[in-house]
Amino acid sequence: MPVVILVDVSLSTAVQCEISGISYQHKMLTFAKQCVGYLKTQNTRVCVATFASSFSVLQPFGKDYDSMLSELDAVTPKQECPKLHEALLNVQHMVLSDLGSTCACQVVVFTDGQMYDLGTPRPPSCLPLSIPSELHVLAFKPPSDLITSIVEENGGCSKLWVVPYSMLAAERYIQTFCKSQLQAQTGVLSFGGLSSIVDINPRIPGITSARIPLAIQGFLDMANCFGPAFTSKHTIICTDFRSEAKDVAQKEATFCALLHGAFMSVKTSKSISMCALVLIEADRYALITTYLDSRKKSNLLLSVLQRGEDAIPWIGNLSTLLPDSYLKEKQIGSVKPPLPLDRPVAGSAVTPACSYNQSACLAWLHPHGIQAETQKLLRLTKKLPEKRAFIERELDRIIKLASSLSLWSYLISLSILMNRESEGAPNAEAKVLLAGYRTRLASAVPPDAVQ
Repeated sequence: MPVVILVDVSLSTAVQCEISGISYQHKMLTFAKQCVGYLKTQNTRVCVATFASSFSVLQPFGKDYDSMLSELDAVTPKQECPKLHEALLNVQHMVLSDLGSTCACQVVVFTDGQMYDLGTPRPPSCLPLSIPSELHVLAFKPPSDLITSIVEENGGCSKLWVVPYSMLAAERYIQTFCKSQLQAQTGVLSFGGLSSIVDINPRIPGITSARIPLAIQGFLDMANCFGPAFTSKHTIICTDFRSEAKDVAQKEATFCALLHGAFMSVKTSKSISMCALVLIEADRYALITTYLDSRKKSNLLLSVLQRGEDAIPWIGNLSTLLPDSYLKEKQIGSVKPPLPLDRPVAGSAVTPACSYNQSACLAWLHPHGIQAETQKLLRLTKKLPEKRAFIERELDRIIKLASSLSLWSYLISLSILMNRESEGAPNAEAKVLLAGYRTRLASAVPPDAVQ
């Protein structure tokens, strides 16, 4: 998971600590470099930035750790007051620009904790952050009420850490923090007698165990379980063991590659997309599928379902699923098994696809989901009139979804964006189509909903 290291360089950090005799900024920079060194061992993308009343990026996201350390060595305090709200807002804009709205990251703030509200207006809608992130504030003094309120307002996985005064105790404290929060989450992917130790990136929220059991219960056709509501998605990476017992490491790492190869082979030979149903906890399930990243590299994707055994409503209780061969062997009943799904509409020969990705059943669980839908639609409008049919289907789906959730302001904002796109339309036909889309969006909003 990418990490943003944010260091406070305000004037109050230049004060010397009474116990250790060195300035708080020297302590913060020392332990910030310790975190960079630890992240180097994890091969993590890191961004280093400073803040006071202004925000400054020392090193953008990357893996040039030596340059990061040299930039931190050259940091000097500024005669300014700290403004953490503005700094977090700048971090949010930077992450959206560099990583996108779906990439989770961790924000680690090093501050002396002496931050007060001087009556200056805060940025609107700054907290909670609209990006999937974990906020960790490391205060080297007892934190002020403003610092505590920032952590509470952000909610989610935010946490406040109070670092001890002593340098030796602080060093141990930072080591514990790095191992517990910055280390990749590990799991044991198992099926029968096969197992493999894997890294889970980003961390699964709400699970604090050192090693998560990922027990595969069985395999399903994606046509039967495509599109349920996911709480989070994570990449599964096979751990690269560097132990002396190379044969043991290869055996443990084989199953992850075997599973990935099996998915790709079935998809290529039979044109069927399969997924694995995984039990994480007593009543928490997940699906393992394959996906292509931006470099067209195929990876294993862990999609965590909502808590409960009925997380995929159209399938029913996931704990009662049995292999199809077992039903045939025992000859249980003369009716068809529950899977594959076959539920035709009365009076129609069409079999509807059971999925939250159909029309108004799509689940927008996070704010960045709405933003991704908007960006996708606006990208398609630049390809008019070639993509006309596809845009109209997407537009109808978004209108139905927004109307079912009463997101009238979203439809109004989307119609304004359509109007802006029409000003730069490549030809007259595209301009007419965009004007029609804007009218359709505006007409979907009831008159009494506009304030």
